[in-house]
Amino acid sequence: MNCNRVANKIDHTYLKLDITRDVVLKLVDETIKYGFRCLVIPQYAIRWLDMEVRNKVRLCTVVAFPHGMVDLSLKINEAKHALEMGFDEIDIVSNVSLVKSGEIKDYEDEIVQIVDVIKSNYPDKILKIIGEITVLNTEELELMINVINSVKPDYFKTSTGYGPRGTNVDDVIQVRELLDNSIKLKASGGIRSYAQALEIFSAGADIIGTSSAVKIVKECLSMGG
Repeated sequence: MNCNRVANKIDHTYLKLDITRDVVLKLVDETIKYGFRCLVIPQYAIRWLDMEVRNKVRLCTVVAFPHGMVDLSLKINEAKHALEMGFDEIDIVSNVSLVKSGEIKDYEDEIVQIVDVIKSNYPDKILKIIGEITVLNTEELELMINVINSVKPDYFKTSTGYGPRGTNVDDVIQVRELLDNSIKLKASGGIRSYAQALEIFSAGADIIGTSSAVKIVKECLSMGG
């Protein structure tokens, strides 16, 4: 795959505790240099970017990260606050514990309200729902995806990267088979090489999220892509 196309399908991500203003500015430079799809940073970090910088890259942040187990009103308010701050996209961690507990109606109510509020008030923003699939069995995954298919966010995202393992090819194949074709798929968690990225894309992911974005593109370039 052409390296520019690869970069355009990567969300350049840094959500570690050691993030600083200098790190964020370096990430912006990398996003512009390599042409990454967008930059994913903690909400607070946008305060270090002036409007000129913000206009040069798409900005994404996470909501209720990494566990998703907060009151729905707090989750929605956090999402709205992030979009008001200037983020173009939000990745919201859904409450997977509801699925694990068999409380599917409550899980559906959460997703319905999130999507309704965000798409009604911020129609031009991109909304991704994160389901931590690495803790789900096959039946639970099917129940979750059925909800996602009925509510239709812009993207379903496989993992926060804080689960017990990373997202693999089999995960992507399984989710893509279950997921409505109108919903895009973002794979994340443990994708650290160009070879992995190619496999994940081939399996059906539209985009990936990774903190190894620069490494992946450099590996692609080294192979003459």
